[in-house]
Amino acid sequence: MFQECTPFDRRVDRSNSRYLAMSHGVVTTLREDRLIVVQPARRTVPFPFKFLLIMFTALFLFKAFLLAWLKRDTYGNRIADLAAGTFAEQAGAWVMQIEPASQFLAHQIKPYLP
Repeated sequence: MFQECTPFDRRVDRSNSRYLAMSHGVVTTLREDRLIVVQPARRTVPFPFKFLLIMFTALFLFKAFLLAWLKRDTYGNRIADLAAGTFAEQAGAWVMQIEPASQFLAHQIKPYLP
């Protein structure tokens, strides 16, 4: 039925897992007793540049769509209403303010809206 792991099997499993971990890079250190020790390198999570680029692009497209749909005066009035609100609303107004990139994109999107 159930086969118990022998100490040898556990050592083999530990050795295999260390080998797999070391295939991603190693760090060598010199201990106080002058022994060189090799350990697997820690894997770091890369900074999500691609995610941030996609989010900024989506934000600009969203703002451009709203600007083209609501017209500049209506959009400006709504941003002014937000700016007069709470701290969170003021932050939203600052993010959603009209800048040249949004204006350009809104001008490009406007002919495709009904």
